[in-house]
Amino acid sequence: MLSELKRGLAARPGLYRSAGRAHDLARFLSGRAHEPEFEWYRHAPAPAPGKIFLDVGANTGMSALSFRRHDRRTPILSIEANPALAGTLRTVRRFIPGFDFRLAAAGAERGRMTLYTPMYRGMAITGEASADRPSPDDVFWIAEHVPELDEGDFCVRSTDVEVIPLDDLALRPAHVKIDVEGAELEVLRGLERTLREHKPSVLVERSDAFEEIRELLSGLCYSPRRYDADTHVLEPYAGEEVQNVFFIAAKSCGDQPNFHGTITGTRQHEAEDEQERGDHSIISQPD
Repeated sequence: MLSELKRGLAARPGLYRSAGRAHDLARFLSGRAHEPEFEWYRHAPAPAPGKIFLDVGANTGMSALSFRRHDRRTPILSIEANPALAGTLRTVRRFIPGFDFRLAAAGAERGRMTLYTPMYRGMAITGEASADRPSPDDVFWIAEHVPELDEGDFCVRSTDVEVIPLDDLALRPAHVKIDVEGAELEVLRGLERTLREHKPSVLVERSDAFEEIRELLSGLCYSPRRYDADTHVLEPYAGEEVQNVFFIAAKSCGDQPNFHGTITGTRQHEAEDEQERGDHSIISQPD
């Protein structure tokens, strides 16, 4: 029934876009995260003053909205390459406090790139924009929503965008989330200095470059973790089929990861004293 509804809306792209925005806001107001891993931020230690949540690959602001449900204080900066999303992100900025965004692609070096956005009947499929020009067969949204393409339904829009290494912004992140359609490794290469200095948690969508990402972050004293929704603990990641993987830094290589806090139940900002005592760990420790 739900898939039929989605396909019916997809046949009217303007209506589909409006319904999607309404769904994002309704989910935010109901307190639900768009992905289960974001529940971890409810139980994570409260970031120190001056720290931020860095959202790389903002799309429509879903990650910012999900994070803000669980952390009401920490400033959020979203990085988004696609200028077509500027209007949506301005709406998010009006809707939630402490949020801002910058339009640029994050990469290893400064420069320019061509961003390719698949289009269906004039509607930008922004969640699948990337540096690689797609065919209709490459677009997951098309496969899920469009039983049969008619001539003229599909095209690709190309946009010249700025590329910046995020180290150049001199940010102080407590948490970093990266979802950039396969370009995660280049983002991390441009963020190494910031990771070494501030040791934020890093949430990365698994991609074909995952092993290279794992190797790079291991060199920065990070270890991979998966979120256990039942216990709200970050367990050691052992190759499970999950969509997103956390990486947590040790204070120095050879140490255990350095995040401590409550396991369940207590809001993060109400538990700061307990977190500082280190009575509980939201990251399970190996035997």
